[in-house]
Amino acid sequence: MRRRLLRPGDAAATGEDTRARIMLAATAQCEEVGLRRATMEDVARRAGLGRATLYRHFQSKDALVQAIILAETDAFFAALDAAIAECSSDEDRLVQGFAFALEYTRGHGLLRKLLRTEPETLLPYLLGRGELIRVATDALCERIHGDTADPVRGRESAELLVRLVLSLALTPDSILGAEDRAGARRFARRHLVPSLRGA
Repeated sequence: MRRRLLRPGDAAATGEDTRARIMLAATAQCEEVGLRRATMEDVARRAGLGRATLYRHFQSKDALVQAIILAETDAFFAALDAAIAECSSDEDRLVQGFAFALEYTRGHGLLRKLLRTEPETLLPYLLGRGELIRVATDALCERIHGDTADPVRGRESAELLVRLVLSLALTPDSILGAEDRAGARRFARRHLVPSLRGA
């Protein structure tokens, strides 16, 4: 049974509902003003909650931002699973996964906002040891290259996919012809599938 959407001021909210309400409010606030300008007070007001309630669930803004990133990552992989569910081969999963991931990141409200107004806030997740890249590579390799005979090559093509998607999201102007899903599929078949085959 699908849980009804709670409104600010709903006294029947459980702890889980309250946390979900805070996350929705925080995501909307960050999409509107960016990460730097979003405050815990604004999030509490938007969620229709007191500051004490907000801080009971999230002790700091950093903790809230980390929770948002985790939730958005989970949502992405759930959507990716649905997008490649009917694919019967590693090659098809690679092609469909790349096209889906590129379209998803380009249409993501919070990511678009950050890329437009404060791209430097994304750098901690992309630089240094590249934790985001590592986690995304692991997850994509498991989903897209499950049947690959050469796991090293499968991981290489998964990391290539991750880095390409991030690059095209950060700098969308390109001559690669991957502006839409059909173009992304053509690009993947031409350039990514050979890397999986070992060509």
